[in-house]
Amino acid sequence: MQLHPLKVEPQNFSVQAANSESLHIEPRCSRGLVLHSLLCCLLLFACGCSTFSRSKAAHQQVVKSRQLTQEGIYAMQRGNWDEAERKLKEAKENCPYDIQSRTKYAETLWNKQEFHQAIEEMESTIQLSGEDSTLMVQLGTMHFEMGKYQEAEQQAEQAIRLTPQLASAWVLKGDIARGKSNLEQARNSYLRAIAIDRELPEVQLNLAQIFRESGEPHRALICLNQVENQHPPGDLPASLLIEQGITYKTLGRYEDASLVFAEAVKTDSNTPELMFQWAESEMLAGRLAKAQWIAQQILSRNPTHANSQQLMAEIPIRQQELVNTLRR
Repeated sequence: MQLHPLKVEPQNFSVQAANSESLHIEPRCSRGLVLHSLLCCLLLFACGCSTFSRSKAAHQQVVKSRQLTQEGIYAMQRGNWDEAERKLKEAKENCPYDIQSRTKYAETLWNKQEFHQAIEEMESTIQLSGEDSTLMVQLGTMHFEMGKYQEAEQQAEQAIRLTPQLASAWVLKGDIARGKSNLEQARNSYLRAIAIDRELPEVQLNLAQIFRESGEPHRALICLNQVENQHPPGDLPASLLIEQGITYKTLGRYEDASLVFAEAVKTDSNTPELMFQWAESEMLAGRLAKAQWIAQQILSRNPTHANSQQLMAEIPIRQQELVNTLRR
């Protein structure tokens, strides 16, 4: 079969067939089109390089911010608040949206007693975090420690609405209620916190004090025993020992109270008032000579301690009462 010459001429290519069983396509791209294509490729490449450069720079800022944040935290742990402030401020400037650096920066300002600036920093951090409940509790605690109970309660309530199972929010609510002398509300809030997290010794200690002050020393002692079980034997904090001693005295268990106070005196919380609690327990337990010796120790260091002076005056009276009882 013989093909007749055929020639098709579109704008940018041609198809020819002549005395052949093959079709030949011959593109006829103009030089301008080629240059345009090359220019587009160069522009895309340049944009890609620019984007990559910006991404790399942003990554470097994040890395530097995290490093500065860690250095700031180490400075906080050492109590070097000036260095911590410098590091964390620089970290925040390198990465303004990093929540950790901003939170630690606010904590540092607070420890430097720059209270209002710390609160402002924490408020802006909460906005950036999308209303983090834990940060709300921290802000509420700041307000509480400044005596601003209304602002503190607002933060606690909002945190509870967002995260009902957040134990720290219930603790803050209990602290506020206790600060306002609302012992019933404080007790209920503390109980709610312990129901969520049983490993809260400070809360259980506060709850024990509320039970004792409310005339329920037996329930107080149950709370104190639970706190004691969370500490290794022989390593009980002074705050626990003192509250145990006071509760034993309330229950009339003076010998137990004396033993506990004697242990508390060995700690760093050896104050004249603690020594007096020990002396009074010894007197109430009938060990008058020991009570007198302890009171003399207190007065040798603090001659104007009124409670010890009264105790020294009371001991001879009790001694005489004991002698009269024996004579009968």
